[in-house]
Amino acid sequence: MNAMTNRVRRLYRSTWESDKLLFLLVGGANTVLTLLIYEVLLFVLPYTASYSISFVCGVAISTYLNARVSFKVPLSFRRVLKFSALYIALYLIGLQLVVIAVEDLEIHQTLAPLVVIVVIVPLSYVSARFTLTGRLRAPR
Repeated sequence: MNAMTNRVRRLYRSTWESDKLLFLLVGGANTVLTLLIYEVLLFVLPYTASYSISFVCGVAISTYLNARVSFKVPLSFRRVLKFSALYIALYLIGLQLVVIAVEDLEIHQTLAPLVVIVVIVPLSYVSARFTLTGRLRAPR
């Protein structure tokens, strides 16, 4: 029974301490918050401005939570600058994808960011991991 308990504990610990899972949880919370900001801003701003403002809010949240929670690295001024530069590039890719989704694919502007998430999440995980830790893979 004790060996089984230890296995369950190890599995639980390795699952919940996995940076991929933590990245997804942080990203999920961040996504909900930024989508909420985006939807509220649509009442007063065009979709491009709404996306831009919500994205900046998301970067601030993401920088802190991914460094401290997902990848467990201290925040430094250099890391914040590198992470911000990364997210500027991801923003430009995402903004272009939102425009394509709305204007070319005729996806409603309230749903367009959800389409972008499918592309941006895997790209942001790999690039955030490398930017914050200097590694592409998790240590084994």
